[in-house]
Amino acid sequence: MDELLTYYYGLQRCDMPEGLHPKKRYRIGRIFENRAVVQCRPMPSTNAIQKSAVDGAQIRIDKESEIPVHKQIVEQIIVLIATGRLEQGEPLPTVRQLGRQKKIHYNTVSRAYKELVAEGWLLRQSGRALKVGSLDSAEAPPRDLDGLIDLTIRLARQCGYSMEELRHRVAERFAAQPDRILILSTDSGLCRILKSELEHHVSCPIQTSHPDRLPTDPALAAGAMVVCLLGAASVLRPVLPKRCPLISLAISNVDQPLEHIRSMREPSLIALVSVSKLFLQRARGVLAPLLGSKHSLEEYLLENKNRLQLETFDLVLCDSVAFHQVKAREVFRYQLVSEESVAKIRAGLTNVKVVRTILTEALRAGSR
Repeated sequence: MDELLTYYYGLQRCDMPEGLHPKKRYRIGRIFENRAVVQCRPMPSTNAIQKSAVDGAQIRIDKESEIPVHKQIVEQIIVLIATGRLEQGEPLPTVRQLGRQKKIHYNTVSRAYKELVAEGWLLRQSGRALKVGSLDSAEAPPRDLDGLIDLTIRLARQCGYSMEELRHRVAERFAAQPDRILILSTDSGLCRILKSELEHHVSCPIQTSHPDRLPTDPALAAGAMVVCLLGAASVLRPVLPKRCPLISLAISNVDQPLEHIRSMREPSLIALVSVSKLFLQRARGVLAPLLGSKHSLEEYLLENKNRLQLETFDLVLCDSVAFHQVKAREVFRYQLVSEESVAKIRAGLTNVKVVRTILTEALRAGSR
């Protein structure tokens, strides 16, 4: 690369001073003797400004849909976060960037972002781009058990605790390991779905409850592993017992049903069936941009166990509970809880006898 880079200031051609980084953009103050006089602070690159975890291909907008455009954005971003497409800390496009990409008014994008910030899905920091917030308050499990045990013994000694005190406290904690699952949600239908799906993977008892019961019934979560959908952990943690395990569930990928709808060439009648109002709300926001004027969508909220006859529909999308109550030509059953979340729960409920043995032996060795 040439030592002097040619630069254009308005319509006047000039040369960039030496010593500037060739891949950075600089603010030009004025032209002096055919050379640009620049400010010391480089401008952020265009690529850095526009780089975001969300692009135009991931969010689809149908301006003719009955679902408001800002609601379509809200529901689709929530699903992107809940399925792991957007991870904690990832930036989103600015209001103007997303508005230009989707050809919608900036105020519409701003309204959607404000709603997502208010619900805790996004984090707003002064002078910085919006980012995906911290929705799971549970810490990631350590990769090396032996390393964790060694660190525990070392920190206990540094704090002045004896190995006997540590052994006694550890025994108490092992005795309090969760022996059941407690599902918390404000949507009773969602509780039914989560319970039905988890019952196929764990053998321990599963209970469901409304979060409002926690303040008046502290024993509700005692001895339980609390489970909720991603996004609710930050609200539940303050009202749970101090050491109560809390796991946030990510939802399964939604690409398969969406691709199926995209492949439907003829105008079709689609039914959306669930026992959960929240399920219908989220699914409606994701499906709306794909329907347009080509397909028609009807929703059914099942509040009893009666069988639903939907043979006239070309496709029926339903949750794992409603699946057993629907009769139709083609039914797609959506498994809500992701495989990764199931593995996380099973790991949390794993028998602790092996861990107890390893830790006991390590404590004995450390006391020598």
